[in-house]
Amino acid sequence: MLACLGPILIMLSFMPFALLLSAEQKLALANPATRDPALYQFALLTCLSTTLVFLGTTLLYFRAAYVLQAKHREQLMQRFSDIQRQSLDWLRVILLLWGAVWTLYSIEYFLGFIGFKWFGTGVAIPILELILLVAFAHLSLNQPPLDEEHKTQELKLAPRVAILDTQRMARIADKLRNAMQQQRLYSDNELSLSRLSGAINVSENHISETLSQHLGINFFQLINQYRVEEAKRLLATTERSIIDVSLESGFNSRSTFNTAFKNAVGLTPSAYRKANLGINTK
Repeated sequence: MLACLGPILIMLSFMPFALLLSAEQKLALANPATRDPALYQFALLTCLSTTLVFLGTTLLYFRAAYVLQAKHREQLMQRFSDIQRQSLDWLRVILLLWGAVWTLYSIEYFLGFIGFKWFGTGVAIPILELILLVAFAHLSLNQPPLDEEHKTQELKLAPRVAILDTQRMARIADKLRNAMQQQRLYSDNELSLSRLSGAINVSENHISETLSQHLGINFFQLINQYRVEEAKRLLATTERSIIDVSLESGFNSRSTFNTAFKNAVGLTPSAYRKANLGINTK
């Protein structure tokens, strides 16, 4: 029903023009010599209101999709250490670009109604829309589907009432530190909350509550902290290649590693290595 709201509002904003003017009056508006100034102002107002309704509802849809993707990403970060393939980050870029293109289309539509045209009218924006549509289709078709673990984990996500006391959360936090420092579980590039739960024999809910209430982070942030620290150690004490460092630290790809490392340290891995040892990067 909500998906139909935009078209319905646009049709309602256009109804007065469609119903109150005869066919002859509408045709007369196309010629400056025969148009009625009052009716022309009325037509301009209708065109402007329709454009604003279109823009408003479109931007609301884009915002809703943007928020939904952000929630999806947050859910993944609560339970998985590798979210790049499932996070749909590309969708945010597509939404922003599509919003910009449709805004330009609305402006061009209104300017065209008052007689202003440029050399790309009716050509440039449709081409941009086609490019975005092809990009959206390509990225959508190549988006890896959620596996059964992802589906099951996300269905479990729901607001929880705090049930652990501070001492219990402190003990769980110690178990987490031991699992990371002694067992180096972070080096498993497919580590999930479910796997961590089995490794330290603590329920997923208790781990999540400890992370959010006691440590103030989520699962993704916890694992990345240890991975980045391990990467810093390897970069500063070895001459291993950047890709080897990223894989040994638990990252699935160099691009993911570079992004996480720079966000945490403020330098790229190569720059960090040069600043600490001056070792030639590979």
